[in-house]
Amino acid sequence: MNQAIQEAQTSKDPKVLQMVFYTKGKLAMGDRAQLDSALFFFEKTISISQKNKDATFEIQGWINIGVIHREAGRQELSRRAFQKVIALSEAISYPFGIFYGQMGMATSYLDESAFDKAQEAIQQIPKNYPLSLGDKLAYHELLVQYFRNTGRFQEALAAQDSIFFYKDSLASTEKQQELTRLEIKYEVEQKNRENEILALEKEQAEQRALYQKRRGVSVLFVLLTLLTTSLY
Repeated sequence: MNQAIQEAQTSKDPKVLQMVFYTKGKLAMGDRAQLDSALFFFEKTISISQKNKDATFEIQGWINIGVIHREAGRQELSRRAFQKVIALSEAISYPFGIFYGQMGMATSYLDESAFDKAQEAIQQIPKNYPLSLGDKLAYHELLVQYFRNTGRFQEALAAQDSIFFYKDSLASTEKQQELTRLEIKYEVEQKNRENEILALEKEQAEQRALYQKRRGVSVLFVLLTLLTTSLY
């Protein structure tokens, strides 16, 4: 991965460069000691995306910046990043960005126990477009956190039931994907074995043909020798 990134950095293509910086940012996010580096890489991603007029990639950069600031306890900076996400997403009618922008806002307010503002953000989360199972799970985990913190335990339990459902669904999906992967792997291995057998059979047939040819030449040589001897 690092080698691929280093090679890509020499590219003159801005789309390649924005992907390089974004990938380096995601890698750095995995280590809390490198969060400042991650911020730098996402800021570079945003700068290139703005020059490319690639709003969706810019939104991705701001989402990650918002997450980093929230994890570092810089809630005001986190919310500024998520507000940027929401504004950009609304400008291009991008529900994915609005979803994660409002989710980020709500989570940040919950971290500060600003429950009224958290509720306002939750109410603005768009749910009228096809959400992935992961998005639905994240949304209901946010609801559980909000309901528990505000003492609405019945609603928290109902949301918790949904979490169990989506986790089971994700597990089933992952199992199905793994099964599909194994089936494809088995089919590829079977095909490779068939190709190996065909190649072996071809080689054996060629060897038999060569043997028969050599045998025919030998027999012909013997016959010619006998014929020559008989003539003399």
